[in-house]
Amino acid sequence: MQGSIVDGPVVEATVRVLDANGQEVARTVADGNARYEVQIPSSAALPLTVEASGGTDLVTGRGVDFVLAGAVTDPGAQTVNISPLSSLAVGSASCGRSLTSQSLAGALEDVLRKMSMGLDRDALANPISDEIDPDNVATFVLSNEMLGEAVRRTTNALAATGADVDADDVLALIACDLQDGALDGAGGNADARTTATFRAAEIGVTLEALAGRLEVDGQDATALMDQSIFSVMGASARGSVRSAANPQALAEQATEAVTALQAGVADATLEAVVGILADGDSGSLPTRVDSFLTAARQNDVSAVQSSVALADSSAIAALATRMRAQATAPRPFVSLSSTAQTVSRGASVTLSWASADAERCVATGGWQGRKGAQGTERIGSIAQSARYQLTCTGAGGAASATVVVDVEGEPPVSIPTPNQPTPDQPAPQPPGSGSPQPTPTAPPATPQPPANTPAPGPAPEPPSAAPPPSALPPIASISASARSIARGENITLRWSSSNAQSCEASGGWSGTLSARGSRTIGPLSQTQTYRLTCRGEGGSAIAMVRVTVQTQAGFNLRWAPPEENEDGSLVTELDGYRIYYGDSAGRYPDMEEINDPRVTSHTVPVTPGTYYVVMTALDGNGEESGYSNEIVAVVD
Repeated sequence: MQGSIVDGPVVEATVRVLDANGQEVARTVADGNARYEVQIPSSAALPLTVEASGGTDLVTGRGVDFVLAGAVTDPGAQTVNISPLSSLAVGSASCGRSLTSQSLAGALEDVLRKMSMGLDRDALANPISDEIDPDNVATFVLSNEMLGEAVRRTTNALAATGADVDADDVLALIACDLQDGALDGAGGNADARTTATFRAAEIGVTLEALAGRLEVDGQDATALMDQSIFSVMGASARGSVRSAANPQALAEQATEAVTALQAGVADATLEAVVGILADGDSGSLPTRVDSFLTAARQNDVSAVQSSVALADSSAIAALATRMRAQATAPRPFVSLSSTAQTVSRGASVTLSWASADAERCVATGGWQGRKGAQGTERIGSIAQSARYQLTCTGAGGAASATVVVDVEGEPPVSIPTPNQPTPDQPAPQPPGSGSPQPTPTAPPATPQPPANTPAPGPAPEPPSAAPPPSALPPIASISASARSIARGENITLRWSSSNAQSCEASGGWSGTLSARGSRTIGPLSQTQTYRLTCRGEGGSAIAMVRVTVQTQAGFNLRWAPPEENEDGSLVTELDGYRIYYGDSAGRYPDMEEINDPRVTSHTVPVTPGTYYVVMTALDGNGEESGYSNEIVAVVD
């Protein structure tokens, strides 16, 4: 058995081979090129675990920070590279189960799918069994250094809270968490605080790698990594680690981490990260991130990691709920259109947008700021061609849509290939004295009107031609009598429009519609998205609503919208609700968020049992009320 040992390249490491009973059956020392070779007795019981410790990491200048591991599940001569990636895969494959070739292959695929750290799999398909050569060494070193640095930062952040934890503990917990195929704080003997802190560390290392300046021990390690590669490979090594990562894979990993953490930390920094990752094509990602990632921004990202490590138990519970939800949450959808593609200097356009399964939307490019789930906005006095982008995030990840408005006589702007990385729900905040509070009543309930939350649908309408100067842009809206129903129930859709000459239904319904009206649809057997498109002289407008058909048991809540804030003032800016529940009185580890203030009933899918339920209300400033009265829901 032979292979390479890398966090950064590790020379003169002690390599031990343990059999299926944990007995050492062979030992050797790696050479000065970070490689080892060892003969295994034919009598050794498989599977074998290969551990590397000590030595000198040529990037950090010290011994390895945690024991690195590889594994052998089949007999015969073979390559086994030992690295943080292999350590994570081996730990996941053997956490609470037998280490087999199948479990190891599945665990490695989970690692590379969820946290590849930008490994270029075209250059290196299998980082454990493929030979490391001059063509793939840069991506191998960079991805493993990123993972090692994320483990170190997680360990340091947790240790700063007083936790008795080391890097081996962190790696073991993250590995076990991946046992269920998701990084969600729920697999094996995982710890949600450790996983959430690791996710925050992921954001920092992925941004730095995208910018071409990954920091190790607080310093840009690019030159050190390149030098270490030269030390073990010589002049045959090709390329720098600066350009060795897959930018799209890094953006996807960072965005999934961001959308997980938006459940529990202040989101200004995280929103900015999502915006820069989505604002353009993947080819320009390194340049954009390099400009974005100032020293101040790096400090902000580091502060997010510290805040997660120090979060109270309710915030960690919210983060755990959010991370579990990511596995099944639908990916957001967003459409964006303009009343004109080309205008004269000084003219205006109206942008219309709709989103689905999104919790917040941020505008970048020619417009800026946080936007609602759907709406219109007039852009006036346009002086130069511009690209307008809207990025929406939710538990299922992020999605973006872009339109371009060119000014006559100005250089046109092209629409880049949208960068839509994959995989929010803020954690409970201290009750605000001016925040509204709902009054829930016990289940069961009849569906209540209306819920105007849009949902995924077909691709956005192309921007319409320039409208006559006096034409007003159309406005369209659609709602459903309930957002969540049991299989076999009916729903009523209600829609309206203005400044429109025609409206058309698509998605879960079809046909030409009047300017306003209602229609009862059902019985429904599956979740559906209903799309409304209205057109007029001023362009087109889109609205959507998604109705979820529950396929498992659950409890249905009804509540009265709050009329007064806790300080006695009238509610003027109700923004939504949160439902907290658990299986014992006074403990509510699970949470669902309702982003439409008009909704007054909701079905929470759960397995049979007894649940203790409270609610809170949210205002437009993100303030959350205290808990409502507790009710008990029994699900048979």
